[in-house]
Amino acid sequence: MIAGTQAIAQAVSLIPSSVNLWDDDLRKDAYCCLGCKKEIKRIKTGLGNLNPLPSCKCKIDEYENEVCEREQANRRARQDRIMKQSLISETLKQVSFDNFILRSGTERAYSEFKSFADDFDNQTFGKMVYGTVGNGKSHLAAATHHELYEQGYVTLFLDCSQLFNLVKDTMNRNSKITIMEIINAAISCDLLTLDELGSGCLTEYEYNSILYPIINGRMGKKTNYTTNLNLKELKQWFAKDKYGNPLDHKGRMLDRIIGSCDIFENIASSKRQEDAMKRLGVS
Repeated sequence: MIAGTQAIAQAVSLIPSSVNLWDDDLRKDAYCCLGCKKEIKRIKTGLGNLNPLPSCKCKIDEYENEVCEREQANRRARQDRIMKQSLISETLKQVSFDNFILRSGTERAYSEFKSFADDFDNQTFGKMVYGTVGNGKSHLAAATHHELYEQGYVTLFLDCSQLFNLVKDTMNRNSKITIMEIINAAISCDLLTLDELGSGCLTEYEYNSILYPIINGRMGKKTNYTTNLNLKELKQWFAKDKYGNPLDHKGRMLDRIIGSCDIFENIASSKRQEDAMKRLGVS
């Protein structure tokens, strides 16, 4: 009975407001859908003269798509509020797969991220790329973020150090966003990118109040990471805070990360150092 009542309520919510529900004539206001070619008649409810005119599957699908689009737009608006806080550098705002310079050692990283962006819906895991500084990890992760954003997905790119600074700024009474808005945005997006994981030293607050809620909340969702640390070094980074106090000596954070990611090394050398050597005339 509940299911039937819910079905009627849904049908009522979809019919045009101009339709008179209180009518005995089951043919009145009936129509033929130009999409599915079906004749739509009033539903005989057995509730007196309450005989609503339902919508066909075409209209229901259209309604559900509109709901999804509105929710997607709302989620993107929330993400954009966070992104206005400059959690991605000006340089990374300009990167793409097209302007990535493919060098020796970058082939796998490029292929992994490009395939991920091209077939996002069918990806089961996120990506974690590690390697030396300046070798293109952040470029490829940001290019993936931009490409999926342009495709209409809700994506968020967060530099870890800037994320922690942004959270500190929320303590200011003039802050336009709250820590919960940041965390909820990071958890709810289609793709989260955490750039430069492992930079600096963690505090207990950053671990327990920022990183852990985000990473734990994204279990089952796709998250990409870049880091200069290998897995052993990353485990050590999570193990103690900046004062040497224990944080995660059992490795629960890293376990959550590696359980949801394909992990690979970008073995290329630093592009920035190569360019600097060229400017110095050193081959």
